[in-house]
Amino acid sequence: MDKTRVLVIRYDNKIKQSEIPLFRGAVIATMEGNADVMYHNHSESGVLYRYPLIQYKRINQCAANVAIDAGVDVMGQFLSSGVSSLCIGNRQEVFSVCDVKSRMALVQVWNGEFDYALRKWLPLNSKNYEEYEKIEILSDRISFLERILIGNIISFAKGIGVSLDKHIECAILSIDSQAFMIYKGVRMLSLDLKFKTNVSLPNFIGIGKGVSLGFGTVHKCVED
Repeated sequence: MDKTRVLVIRYDNKIKQSEIPLFRGAVIATMEGNADVMYHNHSESGVLYRYPLIQYKRINQCAANVAIDAGVDVMGQFLSSGVSSLCIGNRQEVFSVCDVKSRMALVQVWNGEFDYALRKWLPLNSKNYEEYEKIEILSDRISFLERILIGNIISFAKGIGVSLDKHIECAILSIDSQAFMIYKGVRMLSLDLKFKTNVSLPNFIGIGKGVSLGFGTVHKCVED
């Protein structure tokens, strides 16, 4: 099976969660109208509903980018352009790269299992939130979320051209916190949790809704 290129770029600059859309907009603005469609998931025909190959995140309170496959080449162009000054809201800030990690990741189903943390995951839309709220038994709620999580993992794999043709196992180990967050003007339930699955997932990729803006970030509980 082919491996997937993953590039993680971390900056010294601290940003708030609410500033991630501004960070994304600032990077796109530096392209002066020539931004590659992968930066923003828009084309002349409208919004492109596909898995974002360039993602904007907040890792350890600092700005970061995660690029996947073709997105790696596009982010390489941004870095080589020499642009360092970005406008975050009303402030102009010089962004300094503090760490760049590039790796080849194998996304596939294994016989063993891997433990992950999942942060700011948005599992529910308005329809299935109503279904979720009607479930009274906690174990049934967990099972409901696990089915959605499996669907998110499959969608991620399809989005990067990987077919997971074996049985996928997934179990939520703990729900560490939950809160309501605003995404695209809609109030949504956000969960921080730990889970295990027999699918190997690259560090810091996103699953679920709002991936391009740092929601649903996956982190391995034990590093390779």
